[in-house]
Amino acid sequence: VQQSNANERIIPQPRGKGLGGSTLLNYLYTSRPSKYECNALESFFGNKGWNWETLLQSMKKSEDSCFTNSHIHARMAMDLSYHGLGGPIKKSLPISTPELEDLTMWFFDTAEELGVRKNHDPFNGDNIGSSVPYSTIDPNTATRSSAASGYLEPILGRPNLMVLTGALVTKILLSHDGDNSLQQATGVEFCYCNSNISINNVKRDVILSAGSFKTPQILELSGIGNPEILKQNGIESLVNSPGVGENLQDHVAVPMIFEIDGRYTTVDIFHEPEEFKKHHELYLNEKKGMLVKTPSQAFLFLPAHHVVDGNHNHKSWSSTRTSEALTILSKASTPLPVKSGIEKQYELQKQWFLDPNIAEVEIIEHRGHLPVSPQYTPVKGKRYVSLTTVLMHPLSRGTVHISSSDPLSSPNIDPKLLDCDSDLELLLRGMEWTLKLCRTSPFKDAVRGMEFPKPDNALDTMDPAKLKEKLEAHARRWCRTVFHPVGTAAMTKRKDGGVVDEQLRVYGTNNLRVVDLSILPIAFSCHTMSLAYAIAEQVRSSILHERG
Repeated sequence: VQQSNANERIIPQPRGKGLGGSTLLNYLYTSRPSKYECNALESFFGNKGWNWETLLQSMKKSEDSCFTNSHIHARMAMDLSYHGLGGPIKKSLPISTPELEDLTMWFFDTAEELGVRKNHDPFNGDNIGSSVPYSTIDPNTATRSSAASGYLEPILGRPNLMVLTGALVTKILLSHDGDNSLQQATGVEFCYCNSNISINNVKRDVILSAGSFKTPQILELSGIGNPEILKQNGIESLVNSPGVGENLQDHVAVPMIFEIDGRYTTVDIFHEPEEFKKHHELYLNEKKGMLVKTPSQAFLFLPAHHVVDGNHNHKSWSSTRTSEALTILSKASTPLPVKSGIEKQYELQKQWFLDPNIAEVEIIEHRGHLPVSPQYTPVKGKRYVSLTTVLMHPLSRGTVHISSSDPLSSPNIDPKLLDCDSDLELLLRGMEWTLKLCRTSPFKDAVRGMEFPKPDNALDTMDPAKLKEKLEAHARRWCRTVFHPVGTAAMTKRKDGGVVDEQLRVYGTNNLRVVDLSILPIAFSCHTMSLAYAIAEQVRSSILHERG
C-alpha cells in the first residue's frame, strides 16, 4: 500500500521463500532485546511463562556459540553463562582484521565521547551502548547458519517427516469440536504442482509459521479474523478474531552515506574486479578475507535521553507523543478490542521512552556504500561508510489483510510508516545525533564528507533549521523498514485484540497454533531472528510438556 507520509511510495517487504524462511536472506546479525522488554510479555501482557529468564533459556537452546580464546579475552566482561552451546544455530563474532578494527574502535570511542558506553556483551539482557554484533556464521566453514541448516537438515531422514517445497498453503480446515464451541483444525489445503490438495487426518496440532504477513492472510482465508473483512471477501466467519492482521509494527530506518578516508578497507572494494577476485579466492581457498564476515562491525543502541534535549523536554515529549498517538488511534477504523490493546501499549511505550535501560534508537554501521538506489552508486576508488538510524518502538500501527479470497493474491500490507509525527521527529533526532557523531573526533578524522543526502555545504557549517528540513525530506523519501515485522497475531488478552494465548493457540480453536514473530504484541529493541528461534523453542517445550 502506498505510504502517504513517505512520498506515496510502496515500501519493499522481502521475505524468505524457501526452506529456512527469512533466515536464508537476512543480514546474518543476531541480537537480543533487553530483559525489561522480555519481562513485559508476562508482567504487562499477562502471558504466564514469557519473561527474560524463560526466553533466555529458549534463546540459548537454539545457539551453538563458537568463540575463540581471543574473542573471550577481547571481551573481558563476557559472561559465557548467557550464551548457548551445542544448539543448532552457529553464533560467532567477526574475525578481527586491522583494516576493520581501526575504524570500528574510532566509532566506539567517539560514541563514548558523546556519552554512549561500550557494551562488551549485549546478550546479557542489557543491550544499551555500542557493541560488535554477533552473527549466525559458522566460523569453521564461513557459511550461513540458517533454520534449514541447523534445524531441518540433521533430521531429514526421519520417517515421520515429509517436506514439500513449492507448496502454497491456501486454507486451514476447521470443524466444530463436539465437546465445546471451539473450532478443531482437522486439515490443511494447499496448491502443489498445479493441483489443489487437502490433508484431512490431523490428529494433534496444526502449527502455522508463515510470518507476520502471510500468517494473518492464511488465518483470514480459513475463516478466522474480523467478520466484516471476511464478509467483504465472501469468506464464512468461523472464529471472530478482530485482531488478526492488525497491530503491525516494524523498525523504521533511514540510511545516510559518508565518504571516508581511502586508507580504510570497505566492501566498496568489491566494485573493483581485481580486489573482488582476490577476496573471492581468499574465501574459497583459506576461508579468509572480507567475504567471511558481515559488512557491519558496529551497532549502537540508544535510550531516548541520548537524542532528546534535556530532562524536561524528554518527560514532556513522552506525554505529548502518547497524546498524539491516541488521537490518531481514536480516528482510525481499528476494531474496538484492538484499540483497547494499543491504548495499553502506548502507556507501556510511554514508560519505555523514559527508561534509560531501553533503547529507542539504533544506529547501524555498514562498512561501505549501501545499495540504496541505482542513481546513487559508489565512485570507483572511493571508500564509504553507511550509518542507518532506526526507530525501535514506533507509535504508528499498520495492518495486513487479504486483498481477495484468492490465496494466490498477495495480502495488502500497509505499515503506515510515520503515521504519527512523533515517529518522524524521533527519527530526525536520531539522524541529527548520527551527524553529531560524524562531526566529533576521533571518528570525524576519518570522514571526508556527506554523500547521501548531499549537503548544501560542510556538515559543521550547516544552519540547524535548514539541516532539519533537508533531513526530513530525506527521511520521507528514503525511509523503509529493516524487515522485522511483528504484532499481526498478537499474544495478548482476547479483549485487547489478542489472536493467540500464552500457549500460542489461536483463540477460538483448540489445536491451531501460530509460531512466528507475528505473535509478539509489541516491537522490541533488537534484530528479531533470536526471538523467532526462542518462540519456536518455547512452544516446543510447551507441547512436549503437554504430551508428557
